Amino acid sequence: LGLPFDLNVRQGNIQELALGARGASPLVFRRIDLSGTMGPIGIDIARVIAEVDRTRITARGSIGAIPPFATQAQARLEASVRERAVVADIAARGSLQELTLDLSADDDAARGDEAPISEARHLSVFGAAGQS
Repeated sequence: LGLPFDLNVRQGNIQELALGARGASPLVFRRIDLSGTMGPIGIDIARVIAEVDRTRITARGSIGAIPPFATQAQARLEASVRERAVVADIAARGSLQELTLDLSADDDAARGDEAPISEARHLSVFGAAGQS
């Protein structure tokens, strides 16, 4: 995941980026604005802002270049559902081999703050879900 040199992106813009398996419907990110660095020690995304359907994503994070690929990220998803504003904050920490995710959500009528989805649950990116 690292490069043998430092690459610094102060201001990057991508109009559309489609990700997905061949033959499947892709996940399409639009109006991507980003800044970050990539080098021998890994990837550090200082800022990424994008839209997926009607959801706005604001995030930052890093991934180490050597196994187990230390990872940390924070993201905010903002959308409007049936004319109600919905906001979700997601935090990820650990490694690409064992990742812990925390989620809190809030909308105009209901609140789910401090309701982590996996404070003690670990997800394995390269295998089945971990244990609680």
